[in-house]
Amino acid sequence: MLSYQIKKAHSSETTHPAIILLHGYGSNSSDLFSFAKYLPIDHTIISLQAPMENPFGGYAWYSIQFNPDQNKWSDLDEARKSLNMITKQLEYLKEQYNLNSNEITLMGFSQGAILSWSLLLDQPKKFKRAVCMSGYINAELLDKPLETYENILAYGSHGILDTCLLYTSDAADERSSVDLGGRRI
Repeated sequence: MLSYQIKKAHSSETTHPAIILLHGYGSNSSDLFSFAKYLPIDHTIISLQAPMENPFGGYAWYSIQFNPDQNKWSDLDEARKSLNMITKQLEYLKEQYNLNSNEITLMGFSQGAILSWSLLLDQPKKFKRAVCMSGYINAELLDKPLETYENILAYGSHGILDTCLLYTSDAADERSSVDLGGRRI
């Protein structure tokens, strides 16, 4: 079970929409949870904490390493394990907090955005939409070729200050920008 912070919905509805927050590499559940006061009050806001302690402080969803040439690689087995943990945690959270299964939104930053893309694309019945900040779609984590996904409701952005996932090349732009249902994202 992952640690988490929660702000319950203020609503008379029986079930509530939810926004699941996934922080980036080296951060923790408090990071994105600081946005909770700006998110809709009729939504339950849940910020999950990644399972792995980062040797440089904070937490990570999976390890990232750099080789001597400064090429980055990610531990995809650890990433898949985290994806499974998040999915299992969602089932618990839906029951525990009466979440509306049809209104689950993901909001991820950096490593959390990469996982949000994977969860949204491969589990569209569990996740309605995603807001992915400073991340990209890692096709190696997907169940099928990227070009086959359709009708995805998502917003992706990337700033210039993320020190783990730099936005510096056309390659980064190309892997983050794909047509998913009629609009280039």
